Amino acid sequence: MADSSVRLSNGPPIKFANNSHLHSPASKIPNTRKPASDAPFDDYRLAKYDLPTWDVLNEVFNYYYIYNHPSHQLFPGKSIFIRNLSLVTDSSIIHALIATTCLIVSKMEPSLGLVGDELYWLNKMHKYWDNLNDMGILSCYKLMSKCTSIRFNIKKINDINIKLWETVNNNQYVEIYKQTRFEFQESRNTPTFGTKRQNFEREMILKIIWSFYINNIILLRFHQGRPYYKLSSILDGFKFDYERDLYSNNILLPMGDDDYISLKLVNNRSNWNQLHEKNHTPSDSTSLILAAKIFEHSLSKLSNEDLPAKDLIKANDSAREFRDKVRGLYSKVFVDKKLVVINMSYWFSNIILCMSDILEFNYFIQEVMVFKMCKYDFRSNIDLNEAKSVSNARSSNGANEQQNPLISTEVSSVEGLTDKLQEMSTEQWECLLHIIKAIHEYVNLLKFIPLPEIEKDFSVVVGPTALDDKSTEGLEVTKRFRDVISNSEWWDTPELKATPKQSWAKVPVYVLSFTAGVLSVVYSLVVLTKYLRFHKSPTNELVVEFTELDQKKHIQDIKIDSAEDSIVLEQFNQSSILSQLSTLCEFVKFKLNYSNEEIMTSTTQRLNKLNQNLDDILAKRP
Repeated sequence: MADSSVRLSNGPPIKFANNSHLHSPASKIPNTRKPASDAPFDDYRLAKYDLPTWDVLNEVFNYYYIYNHPSHQLFPGKSIFIRNLSLVTDSSIIHALIATTCLIVSKMEPSLGLVGDELYWLNKMHKYWDNLNDMGILSCYKLMSKCTSIRFNIKKINDINIKLWETVNNNQYVEIYKQTRFEFQESRNTPTFGTKRQNFEREMILKIIWSFYINNIILLRFHQGRPYYKLSSILDGFKFDYERDLYSNNILLPMGDDDYISLKLVNNRSNWNQLHEKNHTPSDSTSLILAAKIFEHSLSKLSNEDLPAKDLIKANDSAREFRDKVRGLYSKVFVDKKLVVINMSYWFSNIILCMSDILEFNYFIQEVMVFKMCKYDFRSNIDLNEAKSVSNARSSNGANEQQNPLISTEVSSVEGLTDKLQEMSTEQWECLLHIIKAIHEYVNLLKFIPLPEIEKDFSVVVGPTALDDKSTEGLEVTKRFRDVISNSEWWDTPELKATPKQSWAKVPVYVLSFTAGVLSVVYSLVVLTKYLRFHKSPTNELVVEFTELDQKKHIQDIKIDSAEDSIVLEQFNQSSILSQLSTLCEFVKFKLNYSNEEIMTSTTQRLNKLNQNLDDILAKRP
């Protein structure tokens, strides 16, 4: 089947499948031009731009703001966003937004008749590409990178990265939005940054730029595979050497996610100096930036093999303080409402920090970890893909060997494992204990509910988001910031309530990448439970039992003298770790259900292979 292509500005086209045989509800132009009384766009004009009728499109917007917006945070509240859209210039943005949502909509509400194919809608986006302005181009590139058919395709996502940075660079956005050009007056209610439209465009561009920096640069670096080289060193066309850190202490920080919904408190944001103050609590959006920077620092040290164990185990004060600040900020429990409210940016910050710990500690004990994380030879793979481009052009779904595997099937032999364990240093035993602790924290984050005893009875709401921002329109302009926040109960919207597992559909796509990597570590821990047992001596020293030899070793320099340390010892058994593994596998399978079909198929096959490998290893050591 011949395929079509989406050309990225003046760059090379990205090949997409030709799904012209699929028909969208928008392909039939309605006979009447009469709009619904409250519809911002009439169906006739929507059909002219290959968009669904307003009844369908409105539901798509709702799905986007329920399921995608909490993790995207690219646009303000639904009403403000729609008011600022023009079909003439922005229809491509709507097509791209539909592309990020269509898989969820088609599965959850098939009666809408929406085509559940990301590439179909991305090709519609390209049809009206020439109508876009620079802000629209940025929006489309960023939305494209959120699609699973793009996100996990190395060639496509890096092509988009190059064009995204070119758009930012050519428009001199980093210079335009320097922090020094803006004066901050905390809690001012009257915007001083410009007109409402200027505020809308500026804040949206800032959100997109920061999302690009966090997701398309730092987190993508992890997804490319160990040893996590920086993108500018492996991509010939990507000239953005982000390690020079042009953003830090330079570009304006984004508004907090809650403020961004209504765009009313545009002056209320942190500056870079405040972020380093001991008593300052970062907002949700800035905490994500700081967490990403810590993660980037970890990846750089791993790729350079410059990570001393002693520095890792004794983290610096500022990093520890930041972790302590954000650890308890991601959830609020309303016992009377039986409701747990999750702030997705704070939650994702904790996930990133936890993943950073897992990667660093795993680095020092990788010799005894049987299951390995993904290792990716980027250059040789790109060369191979270029050679196969002709044969791949007729792929029925446009996604093939260029897909980066989420799960590694690399497994080392268990032969001599006990000898390796006996040779471990005190620092390595500490690293193993820290990994067990970090895995426990990671799995608890996935469960959302901070208190296990209320897990079955409470609903979960993920945000901030807003299906309708009218609740803030009547607020008196004399109210101060704290009053606005106390009245901004976006979480009371009934459509936002879900079970913890249903809420997995609302987490960022990179949590799938992270969890796939964590799987390798947890599989390895299951194996280690067959070779090790941990005990505590009467003097609170760590005691390691080597089950194969029936020998014990006292690690005198490691004390088990806190409740948290004792929990680690309790968690290190096959039953507990298999339970954690079950949660992780369930999460991966759930997220794959809302992913590109090829990713779902190939990753499921790899997951099944890992399970078989684990069963084979465990069967040999009853």
